[in-house]
Amino acid sequence: AKVPRADRLGYCFSYGCESNADHDAKLLAWSKQVEAPEVVGQYVGAELVRRLSHPVGHVAVLNDTVATLLAGKAMYPFASDAAYLGFILGTGTNTAAVEGGEIRNAESGEFDKIVRSDFDLKLDSTTTDPGCAVFEKMISGAYLGPLGLTVLRGASDAGLFASATVSALARRDTLETRELDAFAAGEAPEFAEGFDAADFAFARDVATSVFRRAAILTAVHLAAFIRRQSAKHIVLTVDGSTYYKTRSVSFDALVRGELAGLVPDRTISVVRVDEAPMVGAAIAALSV
Repeated sequence: AKVPRADRLGYCFSYGCESNADHDAKLLAWSKQVEAPEVVGQYVGAELVRRLSHPVGHVAVLNDTVATLLAGKAMYPFASDAAYLGFILGTGTNTAAVEGGEIRNAESGEFDKIVRSDFDLKLDSTTTDPGCAVFEKMISGAYLGPLGLTVLRGASDAGLFASATVSALARRDTLETRELDAFAAGEAPEFAEGFDAADFAFARDVATSVFRRAAILTAVHLAAFIRRQSAKHIVLTVDGSTYYKTRSVSFDALVRGELAGLVPDRTISVVRVDEAPMVGAAIAALSV
């Protein structure tokens, strides 16, 4: 069947932008180690339209976290006095909330008030944007692998591993989050080849702690947003591969458990919408 051409588009764009009255957005800065400086300062909706093969009447540019919130509100219409939040934990992280009658995109991956460890500081110093996206570098998928390698090397430098494990770690320049997660979950990915057999259990505990801390920090982060809401019922729509696909720990179980202790006076519904950013982007396109 022939797909009809849309006269309105919702464009989900997951980087720091400044919106204008036409629902377009100017890119202020990249994150997640993206390097394309020529795009910074451009209106991304206008640039998209300029490159399409057919005319489009209007493009609404919105953040993926805002889109996730919209999707949750549309698919889970709880009581009218419920408060809605959107949360992303994938390659990056961000939170959006309805406050003062409007959706506010917090760009919360940039939060920098939380105490960082020496390992966090060391990892940050190796990135292309040291001092930026501080919280994102502590919990999101783009960084948990490199952070885990930094922690494992710290243990190595402290003399906690046998020489074979020290040599194996020294041969690695980078470590993908999926590799660290697979190792912590009990597999033996390539980066662990050569580890001393006696080191596996302790190294896995170290790797698991990186993911466990990320889940706990996620809950603390969300609790701060929840406490800003006056509503007793909070609908938290969550999207993202790190939250749902991490195998070494259950982010969902850990976050729910921590939130129960941090905000015991609230009823929290954690919900999931398939392809939430796409659903939310379509809602935005139809609403402008």
